[in-house]
Amino acid sequence: YLGFEWIDFGDYSNSVVSFIRKAKDPEDFIVCIFNFTPVPRLNYRVGVPAEGFYKEVLNSDSEAYWGGNIGNWGGFHADHTWWQGRPFSLCLQIPPLGAVFMKHVRPLPEITHEQQVIQHEEHTETPAEPQQAVAPVTVAEVSPNEPVPAQREETAPAESGTSEHREKSKGRTKARH
Repeated sequence: YLGFEWIDFGDYSNSVVSFIRKAKDPEDFIVCIFNFTPVPRLNYRVGVPAEGFYKEVLNSDSEAYWGGNIGNWGGFHADHTWWQGRPFSLCLQIPPLGAVFMKHVRPLPEITHEQQVIQHEEHTETPAEPQQAVAPVTVAEVSPNEPVPAQREETAPAESGTSEHREKSKGRTKARH
């Protein structure tokens, strides 16, 4: 299967397995490491296929999952150390009875000056037609039967109801008690 590749399934003395899960684009992958013992594996080296930064996207021992928070400080750059048949490696902290997923972060491609100019021209907008200003509407200018305009500036404080409405409310309150 093209979406799966073992890194190491034979480390029985540490009870650790590691593999790579790949997207349709083989350059887009996640390195998955599992520790099946109650002992943390500190400075555990795992071979990886590409150089660059590996972001810790899942740590089952994170405080977010009520764990002990043994982790990898957000991620690491791969070392230029051959390991497990791969040209680069990571030295990780693998939590007890836990899993760590490290996502390879691809660097942004270099953009030439000509490409920057083209992108700038594509995203530069021509000025739009000036819009006609809308005069502010005061509360007194709006009658109860007219729709309220989209823009409105209130010049008088809003009341929580008419005095007639408040008197009726008081009467109902008195009748309930």
